[in-house]
Amino acid sequence: MITIQTFLLLMVGTGAPATLEKLPDSSEIIEGKEVVLKFNQPGIEVKAKYRENAYEKLQHTQEIGKTSANGVLRWTPYQAGVVALSWEDGGEKNVSVLHDGAPLSGTAVMLVAGIILLGGTVRYFMQMLKQR
Repeated sequence: MITIQTFLLLMVGTGAPATLEKLPDSSEIIEGKEVVLKFNQPGIEVKAKYRENAYEKLQHTQEIGKTSANGVLRWTPYQAGVVALSWEDGGEKNVSVLHDGAPLSGTAVMLVAGIILLGGTVRYFMQMLKQR
């Protein structure tokens, strides 16, 4: 049951700007896994702005939702990279969302580079040993 004081606080607010009180460590913010954000006020609308490769031109916004009566909001980031969380009072916080594992494209590039480097080294030593 809601008391009159709680109802008035929810309707009017405290007058203080909304702030993000609790944010998990960046090592805990992983693509596809739920994160709990804690604000100092209930009913704050929060948005996430995803920036691909940190470029301002390649960005898209996701409306996360409103905080609950105790100021908690659950968010599941769907893309790794730099994400700017912003809320109604003009507050903003940049967070880094990590990949769930090693990206397949990065692993493939490293393997190809290793093969080329190793192959060139072996070829060089073969030619050097033939000349002796």
